[in-house]
Amino acid sequence: MITVRPLDKADIEAVFALDQATPEAPHWPVSDYEALLKPESYAALQRVGLAALTEDALAGFAVARLLLDGAENVCELESIIVRADGRRQGIGITLLKTVMAWAVGLGGRRLALEVRAGNSAAIQLYERAGLRQEGVRRGYYSAPGEDAVLMGMNMT
Repeated sequence: MITVRPLDKADIEAVFALDQATPEAPHWPVSDYEALLKPESYAALQRVGLAALTEDALAGFAVARLLLDGAENVCELESIIVRADGRRQGIGITLLKTVMAWAVGLGGRRLALEVRAGNSAAIQLYERAGLRQEGVRRGYYSAPGEDAVLMGMNMT
């Protein structure tokens, strides 16, 4: 069974370790994950960090932000990572759907993200969820250098 809940302080060490162990991850500093636990100072920006648990162990996590601009109210999926031994078990899609429900509940209308062009498993997951490829950012990623595929969808 997969349980999804907001990240808490006790999750940060495991989240950071999973980030560092995942080559295609954004590799944020631990301070960026800790910042998810603090309230935003900009009222029009909402952020969420979600932990996916299986048998009370971290199986994956997602980070998203919602910019409430009155026009599109875009939710950007900033990161979603599932432990290698937990992939293809519904954890990623559960996290993605939870992010979408969170965003829609706050008035989000659109979901957008960037994904490494070579990460075909993630691209397939996003396409199954209804996202479509909308463009490419050449040389967007470093270490290793790679293009980013821009994907998006309307949620309402």
